[in-house]
Amino acid sequence: MAPPQYSDLGKTAKDLFNKGYNYGTVKLDVKTKTQNNIDFNITGEHNIDFQKSLATLEAKYKSASQGLTFVEKWNTDNILKSEITLEDKLTQGLKVGLDTSFSPASGKYFVYLENKEASEAKEALNISIAYKFSNNFNARLRFSYSAKGKKTGVLKTSYKHDKFLFNTDVDLDLSGPVVHSSVVVGHLGWLFGLQTTFDSAKSQLTRSNFAVGYQGNDFTLHTNVNDGTEVGGSIYQRINSDLDMGVSLSWSSVNNQARFALAAKQQLHKTASVQAKVNNLSQIGLAYSQQLRDGVKLVLSTLIDAKNINGGGHKLGLGLELNA
Repeated sequence: MAPPQYSDLGKTAKDLFNKGYNYGTVKLDVKTKTQNNIDFNITGEHNIDFQKSLATLEAKYKSASQGLTFVEKWNTDNILKSEITLEDKLTQGLKVGLDTSFSPASGKYFVYLENKEASEAKEALNISIAYKFSNNFNARLRFSYSAKGKKTGVLKTSYKHDKFLFNTDVDLDLSGPVVHSSVVVGHLGWLFGLQTTFDSAKSQLTRSNFAVGYQGNDFTLHTNVNDGTEVGGSIYQRINSDLDMGVSLSWSSVNNQARFALAAKQQLHKTASVQAKVNNLSQIGLAYSQQLRDGVKLVLSTLIDAKNINGGGHKLGLGLELNA
């Protein structure tokens, strides 16, 4: 089994600190599936800080025999989006998609070809073709042309092996390509990672990150150095089948500041769990998740500023997930 990509190193600890906390928002998520295999997903979210609400409706149909996936989306900003993807039909390993976006209010119609990153862009044409050469190697080429006349391109390649994973993204800018590369090598549980960015226009290395870690059956250790100015590390451990704990720390030479945080998640029983985290700024995060019944899940969370208990500024969050 190939090691994880560089961005996923230390992911178990990151998830312990980030997942399950929805403070600052009130969110409703409804998922259902019809008898003819059409998936519907309705979401509504209100941001308490910005006092802004957004709702989306998504319908998805997938035909495995035809290699066809069709997705239709609508949101309360009155934007209609359609995505059609055809995979392994024109030739084995080739994936081609069409992504369109229409704004009834402005009458503008935008077209994209297999470009999830540009789904929020406007007045631009994006063409992308992905090809899987083998189980270990795949590549993706994308071109983008905006109404302002800017032309860009990106070539993404990935090669994985049982002992290493190599990724390269090349921004094909006319002023000079920018090469983003990363490699992770794994051996007997140890993980070694390197991530770099080279700007050919400036002829210099603009990013250089290094990571070392160890992944065991019940714990994960991760350390990293970013650009020689920031040192970080994290530890994740599964104490038992019901309790997970994590530690995160970092130090930056730019501002000479250190950060430290602790997190834990306790599974109370199979339908309920509680989470807690605290950092060196005395910010305390709490979350409670309860499965009320099959397909119904309630999530409550809060962020408390322990240094300013009476001053306010604390955050609350409420989430309800329905899955039928």
